[in-house]
Amino acid sequence: MTGQNTTEKGASGVPLAQILRAVVPVLSGLRNQTTATESLARVDGALRPAAQAICYAVLRQWGQSLALRRRLAPRAPAPDVDALLRAALEDHRARGFRRCAVDFESFNPEAAAFWPRFFQPVCYSLMRIPERALPF
Repeated sequence: MTGQNTTEKGASGVPLAQILRAVVPVLSGLRNQTTATESLARVDGALRPAAQAICYAVLRQWGQSLALRRRLAPRAPAPDVDALLRAALEDHRARGFRRCAVDFESFNPEAAAFWPRFFQPVCYSLMRIPERALPF
């Protein structure tokens, strides 16, 4: 996603990246038959209210977030990656974002083959660094 601002703060004043890291084990635990209440009890008290809010928002939209994740990544990623992706998508949906964009360099063959399968191009750009005149 574009705009990867790791210093962005959640409503609690804690960096959003830190909150999302706390959400991952809670959502992953659901796959292992651990209740959200049990998992949230292990989250740092300063992070718990924000983590709980995101977890419950994801759970309310569980089916929708699963369908969106399946569209973005048809092969199921590792449980922690899946939980993080779904939490991030739900957080951004709750903030009113309706579009998701990715920026990649076309000279990276793996990225050039991967990203266009899941995203429609919205912008093409070209950057050229002029060569210095050779002294011969």
